[in-house]
Amino acid sequence: MEIKKINDTPLQSSSNSWVVMAEFLLSNEATGEWSSTHKSFTEWLIDVSKKLSLSESSLWRYFRAAKFYKNLQEELKIYKITAPEFKTLSAKISPENLEILEKIERVTPRDVFITLAKRVLSENIKRNELRSTWIAYRKSLEGKTSRGTGVSRPKIDLADPKNQASINEAQVLVCLNSPDNNWMEMENKNKYEVVMPNFCLMQKNDGGKRICFDAMIVLENKSGLEFHGVEIKANNNPRQDCSPLYVQAKYCDYIWIAFCEFNPDYGTKSTPNNCGILALDNKKLTLIRKPKRNDPTYKLETSLQLLTHFLKR
Repeated sequence: MEIKKINDTPLQSSSNSWVVMAEFLLSNEATGEWSSTHKSFTEWLIDVSKKLSLSESSLWRYFRAAKFYKNLQEELKIYKITAPEFKTLSAKISPENLEILEKIERVTPRDVFITLAKRVLSENIKRNELRSTWIAYRKSLEGKTSRGTGVSRPKIDLADPKNQASINEAQVLVCLNSPDNNWMEMENKNKYEVVMPNFCLMQKNDGGKRICFDAMIVLENKSGLEFHGVEIKANNNPRQDCSPLYVQAKYCDYIWIAFCEFNPDYGTKSTPNNCGILALDNKKLTLIRKPKRNDPTYKLETSLQLLTHFLKR
């Protein structure tokens, strides 16, 4: 196919031009028409990007998102879920969202992924929530990447107990970041954001040691900004070390412990009295105990670190 024919694609008149472009790329790859003018599909795609003044990275994103979506359609049929034909996709279903969804597929249990996929297709999820879900779960990959020619993309092994522990921790983070935050049972809540995972700062007056939270919640209400530090623990076994929470309490208004598993027989005896307690129950957070307000000595340090975090976004 001659490159000039690209100009005949109705990109400008389409309500979702990335889909038109992706269809064009997939068609050329499938038919091998690129080989009549170029040595490789990559070389052809680079030439296309130059002629259309589109970035090469954007075209690859369109291409991968389209391939992923077509595979997703087939998988959803197994669950008797009808997905729109690719060429009819709404402009609100972006290649960026599909790219994040593809990453999430590799690190989440199937039911979690299917629920998210349905929300993406129904345009009922924002990119920030998708990205936060990926950030929460990617820890289970332990830093593995697919870099290198011929290297397959890593996926979690659900049969590995260590991976299951990471998945449980990720599910807590996802619940914390959910738009439905009724577990807090707090009044006058206007704005809510979770900084995660591993929000760290330097301890004040302690030789520059780092102090880290599994998540930090920034809550705005009528009295101003509140900081809620969250520590995630596997279970409430009395042998769990909760001593770091006494230090963390100096840096935020409230301290929480979120248990992936909570045994009522163990109770809350090993936890500091000022800590709020949450438990993961059927992929939702249950409030076990409300926290008591701290008198944070070093809240200013937390404020400065949070400001730096938000400025970098």
